[in-house]
Amino acid sequence: MEDRIEINGIWYVKEENKVQSSQNTPDLYDDYFTTFYEGAIWEDSNVLLEFSVLKPSKNEELEYDTISLKVVNKQTKKEEYWDNINFLLGIAKEEKIWIKSLNDSKLISSEYKKVIEYFLNDLYSEGYLSEENSMQ
Repeated sequence: MEDRIEINGIWYVKEENKVQSSQNTPDLYDDYFTTFYEGAIWEDSNVLLEFSVLKPSKNEELEYDTISLKVVNKQTKKEEYWDNINFLLGIAKEEKIWIKSLNDSKLISSEYKKVIEYFLNDLYSEGYLSEENSMQ
């Protein structure tokens, strides 16, 4: 039996108040500008590693996942933003040419470069970092 309500002796079917989102949407809001992402962070008192995967959405300019790694040296307040999929995958797969490129970076110590290797390898093992993320 339907949920009913009596008002002034007349019975009505009780309806839930359904507000359409378009009525409350601010004029400036356009979901075209919404970007979805997945991410992972590794952090200690000296270094922050922030991995992100931007996902394709209604924004047609982004046809494939965009992967990046932000590396922050908290001691010097310097940071680098790496978004070369071949570089990040190469480090995750322990390919010598890419490990050498990583070792050329002056941003962090060799100890933290090893942390980056393990971090990216974990992301690769878990499927967050893969060839499928790239436009290749």
